[in-house]
Amino acid sequence: MKLGRVSWFIVTLSTACTAPLLEEPDGWIDRAERDAASEAPPARAAERSSAPGSAADAGPTRAAFPTDASVPTSPTDASGPTPPMTPTPTNDAGRTVAIDEDAGEANEPVPVTTVNPPPTPIHRYDFSGSGARVMDVVGDAHGVLLGGAALVDGAVELDGIDDGVLLPAGLLSTRSSVTLLAWLRWDGGDCWQRVFDFGTRTTIVSSNGIEERVPSSLFLTLSRCPSNTPAVGYVDGEAKEYAAAVDPLPVPGMMQLGATFDGASQRLRLVLNGVVVAEQTSQLRLAELADLTAWLGRSQYGNDPPLAGQLTEFRIYDHALEPDVVADVFARGPDAL
Repeated sequence: MKLGRVSWFIVTLSTACTAPLLEEPDGWIDRAERDAASEAPPARAAERSSAPGSAADAGPTRAAFPTDASVPTSPTDASGPTPPMTPTPTNDAGRTVAIDEDAGEANEPVPVTTVNPPPTPIHRYDFSGSGARVMDVVGDAHGVLLGGAALVDGAVELDGIDDGVLLPAGLLSTRSSVTLLAWLRWDGGDCWQRVFDFGTRTTIVSSNGIEERVPSSLFLTLSRCPSNTPAVGYVDGEAKEYAAAVDPLPVPGMMQLGATFDGASQRLRLVLNGVVVAEQTSQLRLAELADLTAWLGRSQYGNDPPLAGQLTEFRIYDHALEPDVVADVFARGPDAL
C-alpha cells in the first residue's frame, strides 16, 4: 500500500534571563559615551529570527555565512520543491497515523520521530537598530559601542583601531557552564585580536614604572602569536591555558567562531564553523572569573590590537552545547533560533 507524505513542525521558543547592570570600567568611557549609552534604546523591528522570510524579516539583509549543506533545515522532496506543510493527522487516541492518498483513509499508526528544538540563548546580540546602544534581543544585558564602532545593516563595523562593544559585567561568573558563539568577518591584521574578552585589568605603579596586569580573563583570539592560529584562552594570575587550532584562519574570512566550557568535565573547547577544532582540560572556574569588563572586539591588554572586521551575531548560552548541537546551530545560521 502506498503511504503519503506526513510533515510536521515542532517549534519551541523560550526566553528568560536576568543580567546585571552595565558597569563602566574606570578610564574607558568618557562623558560623551556615557551620555550616548543613557539614551533611550532605538525602536527595533520585530525579531527577524522568529519567522525567517516573513514580513518581520523584511529589512537590511545581513551578510551570508557558510553553512553545512548536509544538515537539512526543512523537509525536501528529491524530485522537486519542498511540498506545502499540512497538519499531522491523528486517530481518536491522539496517535499520529499515515494517510493513504489513494484510499483517503487512515491506516495503521506509524512511529513518530521526536526532534529536539534548538537551544535558546540567554543573551543574544544581532546588532540591529542604530545609535550607540547594542540591544540584547532576548534579555536586558544591553551593551554600548565605543570608539568609532557603528551599527550598519544588522552588524557592527569595527575599524581595528579603537572600536569595541562593552557588555555588562558578571555575565559569565554567575554560571557553571557556558557557550559563546559569534558570527563575524575578519579582515586580518596583527595577532591577539579578540572576538571576546571577559575579565578585568589593573594597573600598578612599581619600580619599573606603571605596569598593566590581567588577573583574570576568558577570551577568544583570532590569531595567537607566534602560531597565528585561533585559540580560546583562560588567564588566572600568571597561569595561562589555551585550546588552539592547528591552522590559521583565512583572511579575509566569514566564519562562526566560539567556545564552550563544561564545568562538570572541565573541558574547554574551541569551535569553528560548527566543528570542535581544539579542546583541553582546564582549571577554569567561572565563579572565580572576575568578569568586570566584558569586551567584544577588544582585549583586556591595552597593547593588543582591536578587532578589524565586522560582528554580525553574538550569543551566550547558559550551558555547554554538545558538538552535534553546535553543528546544528551553525547550520541554521545567525538569523535562526
